[in-house]
Amino acid sequence: MNASDIMTKTPVTIAPNAPIVDALRLMLGQRLSGLPVVDMYGRVVGLLSEGDLLRRAELGTEKQRTGLQSFLRGSPGKAKDYVQSHARKVEEVMTRDVVTASQTTPLEEIVELMEQRHIKRVPIVHEERLVGVVSRADLLRALATELERHVPAATSDAALRKQVSAQLGTQPWCRGNRVDAVVADGVVFLEGFVFDESEHEAIRVAAENVPGVKMVQDHIEYINPNLAMAHVAYAHLLADLGRHEEAVAAAARARRLDPVSLIVNAIEGSVLYFAGRDELARARLEKTLELDPNFWIARLFLGKVLLETGNYEEAIAEFTRAREFSHGNSETISMLGYAWALAGDSAKARGLLAELKSLAAQRYIPPNSFAVVHLGLGEHDETFTWLEKAYVDRDVRLSFLRVDRKWAPLRSDPRFVALLKRVGLE
Repeated sequence: MNASDIMTKTPVTIAPNAPIVDALRLMLGQRLSGLPVVDMYGRVVGLLSEGDLLRRAELGTEKQRTGLQSFLRGSPGKAKDYVQSHARKVEEVMTRDVVTASQTTPLEEIVELMEQRHIKRVPIVHEERLVGVVSRADLLRALATELERHVPAATSDAALRKQVSAQLGTQPWCRGNRVDAVVADGVVFLEGFVFDESEHEAIRVAAENVPGVKMVQDHIEYINPNLAMAHVAYAHLLADLGRHEEAVAAAARARRLDPVSLIVNAIEGSVLYFAGRDELARARLEKTLELDPNFWIARLFLGKVLLETGNYEEAIAEFTRAREFSHGNSETISMLGYAWALAGDSAKARGLLAELKSLAAQRYIPPNSFAVVHLGLGEHDETFTWLEKAYVDRDVRLSFLRVDRKWAPLRSDPRFVALLKRVGLE
């Protein structure tokens, strides 16, 4: 928009030789905080504002300067103060240094002038003559018109979600896709996390500005950007979604923040494993074990890496140690059974499957653990039976379905594709 689009085209003006009392009556009657002062040819020669009339002898508000301040002010300054507080004509108190603009001046420049010069109105001139005024009130009226303007809204929740995502995607401050929008009956539910509170508020405002949004429910969490575990969690999420490059970068960032953390190093190894970078994953996990040889999570993922590279014997040794150091964690038992099955010893695999069933009578064993052993044995129907139970139980290990390479034999099965969609990984 330009000045001509919103300016007041017939502004109330005052002559320079008019009595101040006439100007006051105009300002009060028209509810104006200032008047352009124009000569007989329509040229702007000054601006009279409320600020020019605050220091008045009649009100007892004229400036009282004493001591050093009065000395430094000097006689010319004192004379100017006297005129300001006792003058009777507009030209004696008006501001003469007036900032003007043309009809084609963009509103952005008008607002910059207002902010830089601390003024409330800008006279608009054409060939030196006043043709209008843009005031703060004019800007507010234009804003109200734009806000009330009807914009066709999305016709479905799916279309609305797409528009919200597109709106966020175009913003330079929305760094990375850490926030998701779910839409139900026109209500947008924002979920995810940010590392900056100002970004948090901006995301909510961006969603509110999408036509058709009835309400925004904000469930975004703020996370300290210097917290290593925050980057670990983010890396984990990115890996689950198959965004491996970003996941690897986030995991490395976490390690730089806390280089001796066992879990941070182990998770970086797991992220590298999911990304198919087996050599780097093995190196990181072995480095973790140098910090603590008994850290079973590192041994668990090292075993997975070794399986993918065909080192069954070494993998079984790592799973065995992981089982010992974790005091019988169910995932270590299931991966050990899975490894024995791949190595061709189905008897040992079934023995570990029986052990899991026995443990299930004593404590909760995640269904995914049973599915993994059946997978190793090639019993796909049984695998899906346990995966369905895992879905019902909201087994957290299902979050790895999309990226954990051991599930490769099932990826073309329609049941697996359907499960990924239900879990939200497709």
